[in-house]
Amino acid sequence: MSGIKVRVKGNLATMARFHGEATQETLADVGRLWHHEMLPPHFTTEGGRRYNYAKRSEKYMIRKAKQHGHQRPLVFSGYTEKSAKAIRDIRATRQRVKVTLHTRALNFLAKRGMGRDEVIAVDPRDATTLQRAYDRDYTRRMRQAASGRPTMRGN
Repeated sequence: MSGIKVRVKGNLATMARFHGEATQETLADVGRLWHHEMLPPHFTTEGGRRYNYAKRSEKYMIRKAKQHGHQRPLVFSGYTEKSAKAIRDIRATRQRVKVTLHTRALNFLAKRGMGRDEVIAVDPRDATTLQRAYDRDYTRRMRQAASGRPTMRGN
């Protein structure tokens, strides 16, 4: 994320604790936003163009069309897409957020520069959306903490 200015009013130690909590919770929210809003387009034809996916072999594309009747990227039978969208394993710390997708097939394809690298791609539009969400949520949480509201979790 880009640089953020924080102006502290009140007890510095208390605000530092609130800052850490706000950062962790905000990063978790950003991870959920990515999973809910930015992951699904990766499994569409438009997403394949938008994120510049590697070209698949003609033989593979013919086999996929015959067996499953579609040409959607990162989708063969649909199992990987379904499991990636269904299971949310989001872990945030005060420095980063990690979203784990429980999909073995994406790791297998990563050997060829496909799969995992393609599904985690973020274009400039996504990056801007994530940055704005972070800024908005973090600011709201810090204002809430500064106003003396007792809890920040779950808001």
